[in-house]
Amino acid sequence: MLFSSLVSWGKVVADDMRYGRPRTFHLTANVGRPEEANAQTHLIAMNLDRQVVVLEIPGGDSTKTRALPGPYLFGAGEDLTPVTMRLADVNGDGAADLIVQVKNEEMVYINRDSAFSLITAEERQQILQANR
Repeated sequence: MLFSSLVSWGKVVADDMRYGRPRTFHLTANVGRPEEANAQTHLIAMNLDRQVVVLEIPGGDSTKTRALPGPYLFGAGEDLTPVTMRLADVNGDGAADLIVQVKNEEMVYINRDSAFSLITAEERQQILQANR
């Protein structure tokens, strides 16, 4: 039990050093926004007291910041769960889509109409069929 507690404590300390408190992850990239002529878009994923939130700052212009809602995390210690992101073209349209990862789950935000929005059930089904 002592070893298990020590390992758990070590993981929390490592996550504190890597993601801070609240758990935060930052990604900077060109995602096809008109505002990106001067600077890349910043994406910031946070676990704010168990609420996953992603902020998109198109072209580094903070006056155009958009909040992408994510899930609420239930359970003890979930306020310390890291949230990470990556970009990938999941629907084959040539635009980078946003994939937000929490534990072993992924949420896909499709890049369309100069904004990210959650993938629809129909889009998910089309992607699954295309990958078969």
